[in-house]
Order: sequence, then structure tokens, then C-alpha cells
Amino acid sequence: MNEELLTKDEVLAEKAPLCICGLTGRQFHMMVTDPGVGVSMYVRTLFECIPSRPGPHGRADLQESAELPMAAQA
Repeated sequence: MNEELLTKDEVLAEKAPLCICGLTGRQFHMMVTDPGVGVSMYVRTLFECIPSRPGPHGRADLQESAELPMAAQA
């Protein structure tokens, strides 16, 4: 799991990132700060590719470009 801290705006901007299979996935986040105390911060948790297609899945923007299938590189 990537422990990069994200703001609410960053979380909203990455709700539906591209999967390495070439289709759209869904990124889930978890709040790591107490609600109502300063700025809410989040970390990425589960990533799911929405269509269940055989093959590898993962966020395309967090992978090395050499590992991506041709559909995800386009």
C-alpha cells in the first residue's frame, strides 16, 4: 500500500483512474486524521478494476511504463 498522504481534493481527483488492463478502475481511500481536527488527510487503500477482465490489474499511473500492456499505454 502506498502511504502517500492525500488531501480531499486529491482523493476526489483520483476516484476512477485507468487500470493497466486499459479499462477504468475504482480507487478507495481511508481517512488517517481525526475528523474535525485540522485538514483531513487520506491514504490509498484498495484498487479495483470495475469490469472483471482476465489479466493483471492495478493503477496505470502508479506502475512502471515498461510493465503496462499496449492498451494502457495508448
